[in-house]
Parts: sequence; structure tokens; C-alpha cells
Amino acid sequence: MLSFKKISIFIFLLSLVSFNNLNARTVCSYKVTTITENNVIKGHREVKNCEETKITGDQTSFVESVLSSPQYETTLILMMSLVLEAI
Repeated sequence: MLSFKKISIFIFLLSLVSFNNLNARTVCSYKVTTITENNVIKGHREVKNCEETKITGDQTSFVESVLSSPQYETTLILMMSLVLEAI
């Protein structure tokens, strides 16, 4: 029974860590260049440029702002290491 509690606490903490990444999104843009020699198309070159951004604005709640703070992440990592050490 005790191991079930430890596992459930671990899963709960892991879900809180993954909740922090919900506001991130990746935006990709493509640049296509056509390679020609003597007016004959030899191939295409495609360059993919991706940028990960976080959605900001007034729609963030108090809980989201606390969970995304660096102090919370550091404390969560410390607590998880202590729990794993106790197991």
C-alpha cells in the first residue's frame, strides 16, 4: 500500500512538470530554393526554420504563473529527488 502512495505521488509530480509545457508552441517556416543550370531545373533545396515560442498575455491564471516560475521548478526538482531517494 505504501508503494502505491509513492507511485501516485510521483505520477502527480510528473504531471505537474508536464503541465508547464502546455503553453509552448512551435512555429516553423520553410524557404524553398530552386536550383537551375542553363534554364534546366536540377533540384530544390528546402530550409526549415523552427522557433519555439510561449504564448503570453492576460489569459494566464495565477496557478499557471506559479507553476511556470523558476522557483517552483527548482523546488519541484528538489522534492522529487528527495522522494526518489526515500524510495
